[in-house]
Amino acid sequence: MGFIHPVQDFVVDSTNKQVYTVIKNTIVVYRCINNEYKQVGKWVDNFLAEQAKKVNFKNKKIKTNSGESVASTTSTTTVTKPQLDKEVPISESFSLNANVRKLKIFNKGKSLVACTDSNKGIVILDVNLSSNSNENCLSVRKRETFAKRPNAITLTNDENILLVADKFGDVYSIDVKNDEPYNEEVQGERRPLLGQVSMLTDILLKHNIHNGKDYVIVTDRDEHIEIVNYPKTYVINNWLFGHKEFISSIISPNWRSEWLLSAGGDDCVFLWNWETGKLISTYNYAKDIKLHLTDSHLAEVRFQNEENSIIEYCVAKLASLSTLSYVAFYVEATKLLFILNVDPNEGILSLKQTLELPANIISLSSDEEDHFVVSLDNHECGNKNFVKIIKFDDSIDSFVVDESFSAKLDNVITKTLYDDSNLLVDCIKGIHPLYTIINLKKHGEHYS
Repeated sequence: MGFIHPVQDFVVDSTNKQVYTVIKNTIVVYRCINNEYKQVGKWVDNFLAEQAKKVNFKNKKIKTNSGESVASTTSTTTVTKPQLDKEVPISESFSLNANVRKLKIFNKGKSLVACTDSNKGIVILDVNLSSNSNENCLSVRKRETFAKRPNAITLTNDENILLVADKFGDVYSIDVKNDEPYNEEVQGERRPLLGQVSMLTDILLKHNIHNGKDYVIVTDRDEHIEIVNYPKTYVINNWLFGHKEFISSIISPNWRSEWLLSAGGDDCVFLWNWETGKLISTYNYAKDIKLHLTDSHLAEVRFQNEENSIIEYCVAKLASLSTLSYVAFYVEATKLLFILNVDPNEGILSLKQTLELPANIISLSSDEEDHFVVSLDNHECGNKNFVKIIKFDDSIDSFVVDESFSAKLDNVITKTLYDDSNLLVDCIKGIHPLYTIINLKKHGEHYS
């Protein structure tokens, strides 16, 4: 019958005892009730399927009185289906273009926002925290569509404005309180808040406690970290130079709000003081990851040398804990989770430990209770090892996998989703692309 598709994103709301999983075009919510997790919500992005039905209806042939079929005269828009391998079931053709990404919880757990590839947009969902297990706690508040696919999102400090960074290099703002989507016919063309000439890869909004001003920090494919005033984003405050490759992830820890960590295609994780523009320290992970690289990290044939020895890898994601001065990251398409100790006074980065997990890591986040949270590419694990919760054990001064917590989540995911044909795949080629960050790397063709 196949296996459940790997969990592509996983976010924990410890305060409300809920976890959110993303599989393909579906968000599933589980809540801890009487020490057991139960499914309390589900939202499926059916945008592409609904559009296809509309086109099929318009293209439907009509008959004359004599019974002869004639083409409908209704003008239609041609929809091109994605080119698929023959081994991929046709039922999955639309969902391959309908990934849900970049989950973010806000409004004290009562709201959820995510990027939706199907319409190159975002969706804002209301979360009913008082619903029971027989009700769906998720409901759509509004959807917004953009000209180019959103790559990253962040919220202002009051959580009233959502900032959306897209692959074209623009940043747009959305009023979260306004339930009506933007209407270009009435309001005119949507104008960006900030524009770049390179694809944006991540975004943060930070408050400087020393001068009382807010700043937007964006990263791009061209090794830049730009800091601009907010809302006067035409005023550039600073640039952070030091990366030689693209930047995929930035974070700013709660315990030192003036610090910023960045990583991507370089061999290093960088720690900055974003307020002063000073580079504080770096950590080079190249020697530690070398033994964990495989043939999947070989460069594409057109970028290879005669010896076929060029290896390409990158940091996919960074995450920091709420109160403990530790930062985690992983290299795309590997099983190894790096945990760095960050000296809270001097900012020196050092390796605390590494954890080798049962399968490749495909997402990383943290929760309010100082846990690192990962999801795994478990397609070879027999519907096990979907997610892992990693906690700090004071008794041994190390991070360990919370196997009990992780097993509970594995069990409820398998129990609730195994009968969902939309989330099952028959073969590995039915799995959505999981390792795409390295595609940000520039080669000679991008500089010509």
